[in-house]
Amino acid sequence: MSGRGHWTCRTACILAIASALACRDSSIVGTLGCEGDADYHAGEVAPGAEVSHQFTLRNNSSEPITIDRLYRPCGCTSATISTAQLEPGGQCTLSATLQVSGTYGRRGTVTVIWHGTQGERHLECAITAVVKRDAVLSSSIGRVQFYETTDDARENQVQEVALRLVAKRESIERPTIEVPAWVTYGLEDAKTVDQGFGYVKSEFALRLQCTAGVPRLAQPATIVVRAPGASALRIPLNVQPRSDFDVSPAAVLLRPSGDMCLGSVRLKRRMPGKVTIAEIKSPPFLTCELREVMDGYEITVSASRAGLRADVPTSCSVTFLLQGGAQSSLQIDVAWFGE
Repeated sequence: MSGRGHWTCRTACILAIASALACRDSSIVGTLGCEGDADYHAGEVAPGAEVSHQFTLRNNSSEPITIDRLYRPCGCTSATISTAQLEPGGQCTLSATLQVSGTYGRRGTVTVIWHGTQGERHLECAITAVVKRDAVLSSSIGRVQFYETTDDARENQVQEVALRLVAKRESIERPTIEVPAWVTYGLEDAKTVDQGFGYVKSEFALRLQCTAGVPRLAQPATIVVRAPGASALRIPLNVQPRSDFDVSPAAVLLRPSGDMCLGSVRLKRRMPGKVTIAEIKSPPFLTCELREVMDGYEITVSASRAGLRADVPTSCSVTFLLQGGAQSSLQIDVAWFGE
């Protein structure tokens, strides 16, 4: 065979192989696609709303394909397909519905699993919605408690309250606080966490303090916390009658420390004498360690973070049964933020 004939034959073989590869690739490239955006954004919707959207799917390949099933990773999304058999160039409708039950927003996906001669493939479509809501204020405890003292006692009583504000990032501002005249306060920024969908959670540490006498109240006072876009948060303030012990702080706020949440309280005897704690009654997920000091007790309250993530309220009470004094018992509030 001449050199020219040799190269002609070789060229013909290369062209034949390239043509075969081109035909094979035409059935792979494109395949099943979505006409338009496969990720539909519904914008802001009311809490609990249902968002529906129809995606148009097209067989862009040169061979028939079969849609085998629709996979939905969570129960918030439902979906149906108009037909499972698509000829080349054929279309079908994927109807999807998203139940928006989240606090801030939700993204639901539907994965279309199909096959042709090249094997099993998949296509993902999604619906995203943001819950339309105002800012929300909350606190770590449902009430603030101080103990009655006289004007000349000048006893320092302190209570810490964790405030949580969830709002859109651009509207986050420090809350304003209204307190009775005999209470002073300080407000410190704690931390800010991105919640997604344009929302931010900010936590503030509110420190309430009484350095002068705490009056006996005919009815509870109120601490009012305000923030733009949020309903006012009203925290009742109670004053307990004079007791055998000064309690500082007036309530225990548990703070994360490793795998535990810890807090402490000091009980100082008001009058000379031997008033003792006979028994401590607390919920099973709390542990109270008692240490007697010269003028009273120091008590450490702890709980595992795993235990507090269980289905328990974010506040409770610990009761101390007393002996040798005017009181038979003393109750202290314990609070924390659920995770």
